[in-house]
Amino acid sequence: MSDYSFMRSGLSDDYNPTNAFSIQDLEILLAVFVKNSIKNASRHVKICGRSGVTKKDMELGLKYEVFDFFQNPDNVGEIQQFRAEAEAAAENGEDEFVECECPCTCDCKCDAENLDDCECECMGDCDCTCETETTEQLLFGDSVVPDSEIQEFSRIGYADIEKLENDIDKEFVRNYYNYADKWDTWTPESPLEFALFNAVNKIG
Repeated sequence: MSDYSFMRSGLSDDYNPTNAFSIQDLEILLAVFVKNSIKNASRHVKICGRSGVTKKDMELGLKYEVFDFFQNPDNVGEIQQFRAEAEAAAENGEDEFVECECPCTCDCKCDAENLDDCECECMGDCDCTCETETTEQLLFGDSVVPDSEIQEFSRIGYADIEKLENDIDKEFVRNYYNYADKWDTWTPESPLEFALFNAVNKIG
């Protein structure tokens, strides 16, 4: 887990282990890390047959990714893709997420002469007609459901894990729980592992 050599092909050309990671490298690594963590949580929810991702699912998804991140060779391609997208967006002056540009139709109570000067806080009742996806939808996809419909977090029993038809899913769920269970007794070995470990603990 402490061998980062396979990651270097996706990082800056000026990467040097003595200089650690550049700010851009860290941003890209974290983007891939968070994206994978969300995928982990969503995958666990689907295997469990629950209706939506809970905070606990995300916590375990993050913990899983701390252990899996530097062992997964697929991340090289992800990092390269994020770098290419970030560079393209920077060249075109584009934001990563496109915000809704529909005009606010809330009942304005201020005395502003035109809409641009209005300082009333939008209450979320605007009649949006565009097809812009929210950041939440972009990240979670079909796993986004109303809070009132989300079932409480629950684990699959180990007997039920063995009944799963897909062996890859079996291994995933076993590791998903094992990594979470050994989290408090695990000792990170590198500065980056310590950083991720502390960040996840603050979130949890």
